[in-house]
Amino acid sequence: MGILDPTELYLRLYQSQIRRALQVLQKAQRYELDYVGDMEPCSFGDWLLFDDVSQAIKILQEGQQ
Repeated sequence: MGILDPTELYLRLYQSQIRRALQVLQKAQRYELDYVGDMEPCSFGDWLLFDDVSQAIKILQEGQQ
């Protein structure tokens, strides 16, 4: 394997960050809203905790600082 140019190194780093962020979101607890204000944990819901989404965003921002 030869020496990678800076652009390719950056792309590989960012791809790694994207994979990490996706893993966080895939493992996040989902919620289904049966009634307004009543959130029951489930494996198929459309709602995620903000903390999980925030963590994924922070991972993506690491490479842009």
